[in-house]
Amino acid sequence: MCDLSASLNPASRGRGGWQCSSSTPSTQICSGSISSWGGIACNNGNVVSILLSGLKLSGTIPTSIGLLSSLTTLLISRNSITNSIPSELGQLRSLVSLDLSANLITGSVPRALCLDSALTALSFGSNSLVCYFNCLSSVPSLSAGAINPICTEGKIKFYVFII
Repeated sequence: MCDLSASLNPASRGRGGWQCSSSTPSTQICSGSISSWGGIACNNGNVVSILLSGLKLSGTIPTSIGLLSSLTTLLISRNSITNSIPSELGQLRSLVSLDLSANLITGSVPRALCLDSALTALSFGSNSLVCYFNCLSSVPSLSAGAINPICTEGKIKFYVFII
């Protein structure tokens, strides 16, 4: 989580308990179902949700996010997140809801997101992602009828799955 704090500058720093010393949290992130970090939800001492939409965050999504094995929800839309979607998101087998819309993300949707995925809600809209849907259509939890991208010049203009 300190990698995430360091990657999303500057608004996450000092935000509701987001304090780290080097790469170690200065305060315990989760205690049972209670989080001391704003925008973080916990269950049984594990981070299950990261809710940081519309906070004017900038920076990148760190690859270490793939280590949050209990994460079910990642909502970081309407910020200024850059770079590409890390393939490590595909390691999050419990991830149900992913919203990265309205950022400055480039590249393509990593194939790793399509393998053994539990995703039921997905949004990448308003980024500069390359249209890539072959693997997403094979995700059993996403309805094939929900795959309805609008692409212009090879870029995703709007893309949402909600089941």
